[in-house]
Amino acid sequence: MASLETLRALPLSQAQAQGLAALLVGERYVRPIPSPEGPPRYDARGRLPLGDVTLTRVGLALLTDVPQAPLMHQ
Repeated sequence: MASLETLRALPLSQAQAQGLAALLVGERYVRPIPSPEGPPRYDARGRLPLGDVTLTRVGLALLTDVPQAPLMHQ
C-alpha cells in the first residue's frame, strides 16, 4: 500500500503528476475538497490545478480490499 509520502517521493514530471491526479479523480478514488477561495481556475497553460483531495469509498475499498489468491486444483 502506498502512502502519500511514497507518492510524493516518486520522480514524476509535472505532466505525469497531473495525469496521475486526473486518473485518481476520474476513477473516483479521490474527490477534490472545495476551496474557500471558490472553484479552481485554469492556469496560463490551460491546466486545472488540483488542491487538497479526500479519499472516497471507492478509493478506500481499493486500498483495504485484499485480493484473494486463486484456488489451485490438484
